[in-house]
Amino acid sequence: MDRVKLVNIPNLLTLVRILLVPVFVILYFELPLARWAALIVFIAAALTDMLDGYLARKWGQITWFGKLFDPLADKLMTLSMLFCLCKTGEIPIWAPVVFLLREAWMILGASLLFRRGVVVKSDVLGKAATLCLVVSLCLVYPWHALEGLRAAGIILLYVAMGLSLAAMAHYTFVALKGRRLNAQ
Repeated sequence: MDRVKLVNIPNLLTLVRILLVPVFVILYFELPLARWAALIVFIAAALTDMLDGYLARKWGQITWFGKLFDPLADKLMTLSMLFCLCKTGEIPIWAPVVFLLREAWMILGASLLFRRGVVVKSDVLGKAATLCLVVSLCLVYPWHALEGLRAAGIILLYVAMGLSLAAMAHYTFVALKGRRLNAQ
């Protein structure tokens, strides 16, 4: 693809999301009041994630950059939120570790399959897992006076983890099936 096609609104939104990751982390750890701004940055990143994919498909602007960096931007922001919440005691250490290991498995598998010409696309299960995770992280966020939100967020975090692991198993199954089909 030529350079002109790489410079488009969906790719710029993806780039902005990547640049927002350090902004989020800095705001999260600054002052308790700055955490509200950090939450707004996180929510804005989640919304632009939905928007950039929609626009890329609608306008026919799907590029290698978007295919590579859109999921990377999502993973960077989500893992940053997980580790920030863990560092401040909002969630247990196993949560970011499990999601980090899952992402490592997915990246390793995707890169190995990509070299063989197999592309495993996200599906409804993966999108549901991501949505549950984003909502759970917003609910677990340090609201201080609203313990009910935190409890609901922890429950939803378990649901997100279950969906995420199920999606990982599904992607692995589909990838292995595709690998067998390509080998024949």
